Amino acid sequence: MAPAALHFLLAILCLASRLVWTVAAGCGSNTNLAGYSADLRMSQHQLRGRVEILDGCSFRVAALDLLPGSSSARWWRADGTDLESLSRGEPAAADPLDRTFLSESLVFRLLPGLSWPLVPVLAAFDPLTSSLFGFVRLSGANASDSSSSSAAAVPTMLDSCVQLSPRFRVRWTLHEANNSIDIALEAAVGSEYYMALGWAKPGTAKPSVIGADLAVAGFTEDGLPFAEDFYVTNYSECLLRKDGLVEGVCPDTIYDRDNSTGLVNNTRLVYGHRRDGVSFVRFSRPLVSADNKYDVPVNATRNMTVIWAIGLLRPPDSLRPYYLPLMSHRGGSPGTAFTFARLNLSDASSGCVGPLDAEDKEDQARITTERNTPLAVTVGPALHYPNPPNPDKVFYINKKEAPLLKVERGVPVTFSIEAGHDAPVYITSDPVGGNATLRNSSEIIYAGGSMAEGVPATPTELVWLPDRNTPDLVYYQSLYDPKMGWKIQVVDGGLSDMYNNSVLLDDQQWKGGVQEHNRPDDSYEGHLGHGCSMVTRPLKFEEHALRHKQSSYQDSSVERLG
Repeated sequence: MAPAALHFLLAILCLASRLVWTVAAGCGSNTNLAGYSADLRMSQHQLRGRVEILDGCSFRVAALDLLPGSSSARWWRADGTDLESLSRGEPAAADPLDRTFLSESLVFRLLPGLSWPLVPVLAAFDPLTSSLFGFVRLSGANASDSSSSSAAAVPTMLDSCVQLSPRFRVRWTLHEANNSIDIALEAAVGSEYYMALGWAKPGTAKPSVIGADLAVAGFTEDGLPFAEDFYVTNYSECLLRKDGLVEGVCPDTIYDRDNSTGLVNNTRLVYGHRRDGVSFVRFSRPLVSADNKYDVPVNATRNMTVIWAIGLLRPPDSLRPYYLPLMSHRGGSPGTAFTFARLNLSDASSGCVGPLDAEDKEDQARITTERNTPLAVTVGPALHYPNPPNPDKVFYINKKEAPLLKVERGVPVTFSIEAGHDAPVYITSDPVGGNATLRNSSEIIYAGGSMAEGVPATPTELVWLPDRNTPDLVYYQSLYDPKMGWKIQVVDGGLSDMYNNSVLLDDQQWKGGVQEHNRPDDSYEGHLGHGCSMVTRPLKFEEHALRHKQSSYQDSSVERLG
């Protein structure tokens, strides 16, 4: 090698080493967070894990569980966890979160130019759908903040976990010094199912459900979590006999209603949610309670027989004002499971690998549209919106919060819009809504627009006709505010209607932002999309089709997609 070339190579190596040293020095220069750790707070996608700051520009996530996002999903830096703050944020690390993470321990590096003071919130976020998977707050934190008490503030994180079946898990954190235990039941089942776990009566030669002390957990018809103390006197549903006695699988509070011992419910609800088709309910109970009649004392250091079950719930009625398990008999009910297991609470266990992955992740109410039956669109409080973060108010359709709509190609869908003048409705390809052009994104608008607004006293009717060019999945959203609506599933149920009139098959989609149409007359107004009309009086279907044809040929602003 020539001397000049050798000197050049040495200079390059020297420069590279200096760059590496500079980067390393930069990572070490911001060390006030080094050693800080905190649990991720789950929002969706079954995110779990513990974040630890390693140095000024890298972090580790231990025991990372996550269902996959899109290819855009990243670790994200933001000033807060609301939609506006996340929208202003930016990626914190280059690694995509587009696969399933199975209890993995991984190290991630901040992008060049980022340091921890610029990351008050570290989130797992998908900007494509504005979906927050979970987060940790770092603003004002330091290494001394890491403690078991701060970790306990995240209700989905517990010390131990055992997989009882492919779709059912029990998690727990033992507080033996306080004579208590926190238990979380987690199952990939529908919201109409209960989850139960408890201890069999000790001292019996063969495990039996009779005499068992159970906690039954689930969700009410309003979507609220519950956890109740149960006692089993017979393998049957809870029944009130003619002599006034109660038997079966019954809440403790029903037994001996005239005796104070029957009024003790030693199961205390801590937290519950439904996410991604998975039920999660956390509760606490004493290891040894004062109720020695209906509670089984639990020895935390011994192998004890537990009973677990999942099955359908019976909602309350006038005779039994409780949510009660529907008991399975020979053959069982669909989805019902029941068995015994051995459990030692002192054996710290991490037997749950990866997130529970439900086959049906759609928890929202479902509405299948029918011809000539309008859908009433109103607004109401966001109680169980499926894609956080979201605004405080969202669309309700037929009094159901942000339901999943199922429509048929070739069958007109009528919306009676009563959501207010500040919440016009439109049908869009964009899962976020709120006019994608304001976010420098593109969208296809199929129906609706700024004129598709009304109030209960004077509702506006929007008629939309999905056809063969309508995708299988679109969204109803507000034109002004993002994430007020949800999904529309489009199926091929009405093909015979669709092919009867070629006018209805015209490719009249729009691309981009909101566009105006010429109006043939005063009774036909607003924005038109793919096979839709907006009227101030009802129109017959044939009249709608004719006016749609006139309007589509008069308006040259429509970009035809063919």
